[in-house]
Amino acid sequence: MIKIPKNIAFVLFILVTILLAISFNHVDWNIIESENSFSTKFVELREPLVFLILAIFYIKYYVDILKREKK
Repeated sequence: MIKIPKNIAFVLFILVTILLAISFNHVDWNIIESENSFSTKFVELREPLVFLILAIFYIKYYVDILKREKK
């Protein structure tokens, strides 16, 4: 597994979180609320979902690094 330093992991977490907020801002919520197909809704939410998963991954990774340093 790749070991990322604590500082870089924190910067990546902040960057991904900012990109998550920007991508959620650009979602067309009218498409989500309408009677469109699942694939159309998925295409609209694909980018925010990727950033959400990455944000969760990086916050977990960063917290694990902090726990190891505390021990």
